[in-house]
Amino acid sequence: MLEGARVLVAEDDPLIAMLLDDALTEAGAQVLGPAASVDDGLALLTAQPHVALLDLNLMGETCRRLADALAARRIPFAIASGEAVDAPLPSHSGVPTLHKPFSPDAAVALLAQMLARG
Repeated sequence: MLEGARVLVAEDDPLIAMLLDDALTEAGAQVLGPAASVDDGLALLTAQPHVALLDLNLMGETCRRLADALAARRIPFAIASGEAVDAPLPSHSGVPTLHKPFSPDAAVALLAQMLARG
């Protein structure tokens, strides 16, 4: 589903990060990260991801700076959040959101759908 895609994963929960890494790798993606902080995620932008999945809160910081950097580069991204909000980053309305808990397969399907849309 994601053969050859470079997927940036920003997730600070080690278990979720490991599950995502496994599922994305199995789907054929090259996983960039997982980044546990916004700064780590920003550093991974040099690898030119095709798509990204961002935990809303990374080590106590909102992922807004990383989302802004991805949007400026026109890299599609989705937000993963355990918070019950429809628009976790109002400045990025319309960004797909995965509500925690979610299955790694749901993340793979969403990212594949985002890439297919171009």
